[in-house]
Amino acid sequence: MAKLIQLIRKLQTAILNKGVKVKVNTNQFFSNEQKRMVTSYTVTERKWSDFKCKMTDQVVLKTCSAVEVVKFLAKKLEELQNEPES
Repeated sequence: MAKLIQLIRKLQTAILNKGVKVKVNTNQFFSNEQKRMVTSYTVTERKWSDFKCKMTDQVVLKTCSAVEVVKFLAKKLEELQNEPES
């Protein structure tokens, strides 16, 4: 699990170096079904909101799997690397 968190941070830094601000927030709750504490992850991206006429954080992923967060961030980084620079 600790290695996944390190990987999430490295991917987040690489994405930031491409000029995109991505935040990964964690939240814990007790699951009665699993009888244990569960960590949920919320990935937000800083985007322009035409409705509010300002930059806002928009939720792009909400999950309880760190692996899904890593896959999402890796895909996002790949998309940014394949974008032509202007």
